[in-house]
Amino acid sequence: MGNRMSRALGGSLVLLVAAGALNACTQFAPYRLKTVTSPPAPITYDRVDCFSGRRAPTLQPCDGEVAGNYSVQHRYYRYQNLRDDGTVETRLADYHMAFVEFDDQGWFADRRQMEALFMLLKDLEQGDRHVLILLYAHGWKHNADRCDSNVHCFSRLVERMDILERHLDDVMAKQKCGGKGGRDVAPRHVVAVYVGWRGLSVEGALLSNISFWTRKATAERVGRGGVKELLVRLNDYRRIRNPQHDEFKTQLVITGHSFGGLVIYSALSHALVDRAARVQRERGTSDTAYSVATSFGDFVVLVNPAFEGSLYEPLFNVATNRCYSERQRPVMLIVTSSADDATGIDFPAARFFNTLFEHAGSAAQGESIRQTVGHDPRYESHRLEWRGGSAPAGPIPGEPECGCQYLGLTEDFKWWEFTATAASKLVCRPYTEKERAERVPPPLTPVIENGRRVYRLYGDDVALSGDMSYSANYPYLVITADPEIIPDHNSIYREPFVEFLQKFFLFHVANARPFENDMCYRELPGCLAGSPIPCERSCQRPNGAACTSQE
Repeated sequence: MGNRMSRALGGSLVLLVAAGALNACTQFAPYRLKTVTSPPAPITYDRVDCFSGRRAPTLQPCDGEVAGNYSVQHRYYRYQNLRDDGTVETRLADYHMAFVEFDDQGWFADRRQMEALFMLLKDLEQGDRHVLILLYAHGWKHNADRCDSNVHCFSRLVERMDILERHLDDVMAKQKCGGKGGRDVAPRHVVAVYVGWRGLSVEGALLSNISFWTRKATAERVGRGGVKELLVRLNDYRRIRNPQHDEFKTQLVITGHSFGGLVIYSALSHALVDRAARVQRERGTSDTAYSVATSFGDFVVLVNPAFEGSLYEPLFNVATNRCYSERQRPVMLIVTSSADDATGIDFPAARFFNTLFEHAGSAAQGESIRQTVGHDPRYESHRLEWRGGSAPAGPIPGEPECGCQYLGLTEDFKWWEFTATAASKLVCRPYTEKERAERVPPPLTPVIENGRRVYRLYGDDVALSGDMSYSANYPYLVITADPEIIPDHNSIYREPFVEFLQKFFLFHVANARPFENDMCYRELPGCLAGSPIPCERSCQRPNGAACTSQE
């Protein structure tokens, strides 16, 4: 009887824990319910006009109960502008944000959210204006709730990008580009796409922390599921809008944080490998050579990504065992803070149990299946170093819970100060295929310091330092960031890092400037550039071994 009672009590305890967990679960339904109208009315997308910021005019707040229900928001905000006479005025500007959500199986939570997004894009084409699409996939412990901090921080970053897009012609005009600042298009519409999923599956610190295993598996399913279709359709939209393969008109930038980085990489890894391994026949000869490596869309950024290095290994093998032309520009950034304990300590601790019965053929392979890509020295190509004085302050004091504690209000952003140091590095950009074939934007050249390539143009207090084992224009940058720049796993929207990302985008994506091209390593005796059998590599360790060597 005692044993039966113990079993009964044990079973009751399990039921109580399970009931508690179920009570703590976050909602399964999508947060953004207003999508498209239904017949008999003409089918169109629902959109709400709302205000993003603290001092709202007559518009309702975007994080309000009504506006927060829409999957497409036409968001207005205020910002400061510098007049020609040196005085400052306040302007009202606008952009669009669309939410597309997915459930735990990677299915669309409501497919009409995606259809509403593409209806919006079609509508914005009127007048032959192009679009800059900025997509973000959030990570663990976040979702698409109207009050989620990632929604607010992402919106402030997008607003800064929108300001720069509005004034890029002004900046380029200082370079004597003529016309529209050297562009043959008007300033583009900016559309933000927020990819929502149940990164926060249960409420409460303890239950939320132990959701690691389920959320990692969910992130992989989400990436392999509907997100892949969304990204493919956006990339095709970009391709169709650029009929001359003109990568400077409609552009697509894809970002992911934490498990959101896993979502994006799960969706794109095969496509990135395909683009890295692609070869072509040299014109007028029978020789083959690698093509210029292209990104998916125009650029991919993963910040503190929570996935193991072994998932990155196939791309790493292709990327380092080939050379790149003088027209090669960056394809992908993977940036991880050295102080990110979530991916540096917690992740490998959890992976230890997952991989307990897996065989590793070498110590390097064992490390790669347990450690995240950003914390495995095998993959590091660059460092983002703090060169300033005191590190920026912590969370913004007085920021409401329904806000962003890392990045200041948009109306306090002085864009003309931000672009003052960047303007001299921007060039009048070629647009047609013929122009690009005849001339390449001048490369960014480094300063050699302590045996590393150093670039000091992404902010007054930061330096991008490259490992000399890699070719200077190696396009898959795996960067370790100092804690003064990214202090921990979640503080990715602080000023130094946001400034770095914005200026990297300006130089390498909007302005298409490559890094300096230098000699690759010849892997085989008699290896020649353009050999029918690829025998060059872009990374070689000081001892002469290939970077993919596991010794």
